[in-house]
Amino acid sequence: MPLIEFCCSSCDEKVEELVRKTAGATPPKCPSCGSEMERAWSVFGTSSKGSACSPGSTGGFS
Repeated sequence: MPLIEFCCSSCDEKVEELVRKTAGATPPKCPSCGSEMERAWSVFGTSSKGSACSPGSTGGFS
């Protein structure tokens, strides 16, 4: 199950929840105000060892 971040559009509360991937899934309710929350699109970081991150390197891509 993926860990998904949700944000309340009413009070800006942020919550992370484990969510099953089902067709009829409904977003969680905000624990602060009770409004329906929206999925927040967040970015994730990666790290790499070796020369792929060195200046002038293409990281294996041409």
